[in-house]
Amino acid sequence: MAHEVINHLYNVYRENKFSHAYLIETNNLDKCLKDIKHLIKLICCKDDYNEKCTKCNMCHLIDSNLLPSLKIIEPDGKYIKKEPIDELKSAFSLMPAFTDNNIYIIVSPEKMNDTAYNKMLKFVEEPEKNIIGFYITNNKNSVPATIISRLEGVKLYYEEDNQINNLLTNEKYNELLTLANELINNFENKKENELWFFEKNITKSISTREEVVSFLKIIYTMYENEFKTASVIKKNILIKRLNVINKYIKQLSYNVNLSLLINSFCIEMGELYGL
Repeated sequence: MAHEVINHLYNVYRENKFSHAYLIETNNLDKCLKDIKHLIKLICCKDDYNEKCTKCNMCHLIDSNLLPSLKIIEPDGKYIKKEPIDELKSAFSLMPAFTDNNIYIIVSPEKMNDTAYNKMLKFVEEPEKNIIGFYITNNKNSVPATIISRLEGVKLYYEEDNQINNLLTNEKYNELLTLANELINNFENKKENELWFFEKNITKSISTREEVVSFLKIIYTMYENEFKTASVIKKNILIKRLNVINKYIKQLSYNVNLSLLINSFCIEMGELYGL
């Protein structure tokens, strides 16, 4: 999932193992760009990152594309032309301002015209210290192989927002959403033993594989939304919960007993909450 990839890249950066440039393959350019900007905030933050922090203006500069050491290049019409590449190389001939690295993002690198491509190829062939690049594409097959070979590949894929709803009626979706909120509230406040909650509530609402999938994905989305604004410590806790949910979603691709699977899921999640 996207948050896991971003967190992994951040940990790689902290371990000083970061590549000079990455090719980010995605199915949603806008969401991917937003997540890469979030990664850049983590990289550039001098303190314990918090989205609501007011200690500095770094996040605002990144969001508004005003950070001098961050350059974002997107197609001007159908193509990326040589002028923004020239401007990038000129700006990055200087040491980074306010940050440890000069960072650039190229959205849809497959749309570089020949001149821009030749200039960019030389740039990635001879990487300089303190420069990090991200190439975001939803059409990897059209990115020149000579560029791809010089970048480290990463995949950032997103589920469509309506994918869960398509499996259910609105009434059923709202029922599962309410149940998911009640389950998480039960975990957080330690109201009832998870097996008792399972027998009393979940068995009455979930009976089909589609409903189990949707129920788990709803909970996953809740934790994923919480992840965006969580502290570093809380993010590590949320990753454990998300990994558990992802494990059970994968198990649903096999012929499993649905009741036992949800039962096991509730027990394992309860253990993470210390129940």
